[in-house]
Amino acid sequence: MKKRALAIFFFLLTAASGASAQPYWNHANGPFGTSGVLSFLGADSSGNIYAEPNQGAGLFRSSDKGRSWQTAAQGILPANAHVTSFKTLPDGKIIALAGTHPSVVQSTDAGSNWTFISTPATISSIKEPIASGPNWLLIATPKGLYSSIDDGVNWKPATPLPDTGAILAMVSDSKGNIVAGSAKRTVYRSLDQGMTWTKIDSNKAFSNSLGTYFHFDPQDIFYITISSTIYRTFDLGGHWDTLRGPAAGATLLASTGKSIYGISLDGLYESTDSARTWKSSQLPGGTPTSVTTDGRGSLFATSSTGMYSTVDHGAHWSDIDSGGSYALITSLTSDGRGNFYLTSSDRGVFQSSDGMNWSNTFYDPNGQAPDRIAPTKDGQLAGLNFLYKEILTSVNGTSWNPIVGLPADTLRPQTLAVGTDNTLYTGTSGGIFSTLDQGNTWTYDPDYGPRSVRLLNVDSSGALYTLRNDSTLIERSPTAATWVPLTLPSGHGRINAMTVDKHSVLYLACDRAVLTSANAGSSWSLLPLGAFAKPSHIAVDDGGDVVIANDTSIVSLLDHSGVSSSIDTSFHARFVAIEASGDRIVAATVSTGVFVHQARASVAAQSLPTSTIAVFPNPSATEISISSVSNLPEELEIVDITGRSVMHLKNIRGAQSAFSVSSLPSGTYSVWQTGAHLPIATFVVAH
Repeated sequence: MKKRALAIFFFLLTAASGASAQPYWNHANGPFGTSGVLSFLGADSSGNIYAEPNQGAGLFRSSDKGRSWQTAAQGILPANAHVTSFKTLPDGKIIALAGTHPSVVQSTDAGSNWTFISTPATISSIKEPIASGPNWLLIATPKGLYSSIDDGVNWKPATPLPDTGAILAMVSDSKGNIVAGSAKRTVYRSLDQGMTWTKIDSNKAFSNSLGTYFHFDPQDIFYITISSTIYRTFDLGGHWDTLRGPAAGATLLASTGKSIYGISLDGLYESTDSARTWKSSQLPGGTPTSVTTDGRGSLFATSSTGMYSTVDHGAHWSDIDSGGSYALITSLTSDGRGNFYLTSSDRGVFQSSDGMNWSNTFYDPNGQAPDRIAPTKDGQLAGLNFLYKEILTSVNGTSWNPIVGLPADTLRPQTLAVGTDNTLYTGTSGGIFSTLDQGNTWTYDPDYGPRSVRLLNVDSSGALYTLRNDSTLIERSPTAATWVPLTLPSGHGRINAMTVDKHSVLYLACDRAVLTSANAGSSWSLLPLGAFAKPSHIAVDDGGDVVIANDTSIVSLLDHSGVSSSIDTSFHARFVAIEASGDRIVAATVSTGVFVHQARASVAAQSLPTSTIAVFPNPSATEISISSVSNLPEELEIVDITGRSVMHLKNIRGAQSAFSVSSLPSGTYSVWQTGAHLPIATFVVAH
């Protein structure tokens, strides 16, 4: 299997903008990380198979026997939700237990959309706490058993097990019969959805160890696996067969009626004669971790090295391309000329000229690869290696070489930036260093001092902006010899991200607003966030589209109304970065891949330059005048810090207009030109 292969699926995620829904994000053709070894969860009645990375990178579905995969975690299934219980019903419904604090969720469309099922109490932390059938549920909680016959709308207490022991495992067959194991080492069955229970294991040495495994096969044959022994019953405990497991510590994981499969410490085994004999069904590589069947003759297995399928009981295995590197995306950057670069946790480097199609240019599992990349002005690349505290260079991304180290070996490079004259800057744990000769000599910036650098940016004029670890934003202009702290409006919260667009407009993503400045921090405008909270990433394309993201949501700030497109939470993974180059914005998530937005036609040329606007008096308690060197727009909006439009000024004529602010509460407000991307002025009302 090519572990570095690129993703082979493509689909659209949509976000509403204004009153109508339109496609906004395109899922790129890789890379696609899956955060480790996949585990199969099961198959539905339509032949779809479902899998999840062990580290919880989401739920995925394949309808073509694993050749391609799609995310199956739309709607309200928690982002990166770890699925601890998964059951498909004959009618196609899926019932699952997902999330850090497990919630019961259901899907009626093969996992494309999910809804929560409210429960009367916290679900028990056992392997199988849910039994289900068409329109009914039985759940195990620390407070006892509860049943519902209307998909969780109403619940009532169910009959507890006769020995009053806590339930350790509970499974149900296709007819709705339930088998439950008690902490008092007893097994019970219920034929009436948990209303009455009958003891069925009087001659079985049921163990409450973690090695005990309950399983119904597609023919409703029930198995209990205890250590190296498998117990089987065709009549729900009326009669039992004792079968020999393949090896000590084996777990029965799948059965087809004709064959049963078990995994032990030394491999995958199959028996076709009711466990009298077992044969090894070795996977092409690695230790087996999970196995499932699709009910249609195919067997699927995962190992520590890949995913495989077989149609001849393991005689021959086919390598399944699960969609790319089993790694996390760790960084994303662009060169401003349309090229994008990203890195992965398994020491890979990828490059794309359009954000959609990616090629793997470098891979070094031993760690000699960059964790962050900064394209230089001469078309080369610089990189940071956190493991070895090195700065690397590359001509085209296919090979990377460390350059001469920083003057102090104890310093840790944390961020890179490239100036207009191709000066390479690195912000470290102990100050800022720069080099003009690819690291042969480094210059320490004594005016900045030995402070740790959190963020570092350079605008098109060569001005440097840096955010210290104490959240102080400071700037050094191309002509200044010292750093100057910038004064920001109050009430914006912590600064989380920073970027500079091609016009040298500075953007700060803060907890409660996006701040913008077109004059090196002399004055600020606010982009209100509305309901969006604590953006941690920001990007601005050449058309003026501003995109912000927090850990699991993303939104575009297109016009004067603040957050103008719906907050999109459908990515189901934590965002690593968002980058803009030309008319494209690329968003990379840690585990579900890369997404691309191509900007709409720019209206930036229609916007009034902020440098031509004057607001006076400022602050004011009664009246504000706004003037321009040319005619003002015919319509303006006054917007408060929350994104709410509080005043609409119409029929403006000439280069100056006055309006009353006496009715507005004290606070900071922005003036927006209708149809433009950015506010054109900011003023303060002070009563």
